[in-house]
Amino acid sequence: MGVLTGKCEQDFKKYLCDKSYYIGTERLAYSFLATLYVEFFDSVKIYISTPPRYDGEFYFEMFEYHILNNGNGYVTDTFFKDRKSALIAAIEKSNEIYNKQC
Repeated sequence: MGVLTGKCEQDFKKYLCDKSYYIGTERLAYSFLATLYVEFFDSVKIYISTPPRYDGEFYFEMFEYHILNNGNGYVTDTFFKDRKSALIAAIEKSNEIYNKQC
């Protein structure tokens, strides 16, 4: 799982404490930690989605990520074999976006 860094990591921990969620994230299963990351990014207006690849006519068994932040959209040009891989990449990119803003 992508690890948050810098100010993003500090603010994520504060977010968990403020929400009374802080329970030691190093032992959480991927799905729980990913949910907390997505909730945190939602709270700072960085929105993540990981839809299946679609070319306008067909869906493929691959995933991509989309991130919306302050009217700016980011779409990966890489396709992932599963949603988990796309979400990890999206969280890492969201971490980068957050740290550049702060």
